[in-house]
Amino acid sequence: MFSDLKDKAGYRQPPVQRQSGQGMVLADHREQPPVQRQPNRTGLPDQLKSGMENLSGMSLDHVKVHYNSSKPAAVQAHAFAQGSDIHLASGQEKHLPHELGHVVQQMQGRVQPTTSVSGMAVNDSPALESEATVMGARALQMRRNHSLVESIGSETRSVVTAQRVENHTTVQTKRERVEDEAEALK
Repeated sequence: MFSDLKDKAGYRQPPVQRQSGQGMVLADHREQPPVQRQPNRTGLPDQLKSGMENLSGMSLDHVKVHYNSSKPAAVQAHAFAQGSDIHLASGQEKHLPHELGHVVQQMQGRVQPTTSVSGMAVNDSPALESEATVMGARALQMRRNHSLVESIGSETRSVVTAQRVENHTTVQTKRERVEDEAEALK
């Protein structure tokens, strides 16, 4: 009798229940609307986004990647993460997995300022830098099976990365050799 009540979209309306202490509570067997997969409008490659979401257990739908950004130069970096925004200087896309790791660290509330660069709060923690590198590599490996480690292993240049958040939040920077990072992942 009540199972016939449906809303305009065709889904069963939730029942109104009252508990008086004498009656029993009925189980909720409503049909749930289908899960709608949201299009990826973040600027992140799909496999990196899904890999990091699976690794962290967090949705990254709010992340925005700014390619060819001039802002990293302000903190003497090739790339940086500021809240849910990732800024990459021209040609620095290889830093995207690492910077996405910093976004997750910031979402978890684990980034505190340790210094400043050009008046901006910065975190240069070697532990957080290393963790972001490993997180980025693992997120890609979830789909690519170690191809990131192979590509990083061929790099030998020094890189500068930054995790930056304004307004009493933190930026992370550190110089590391990509070759050393690749060895740590093997």
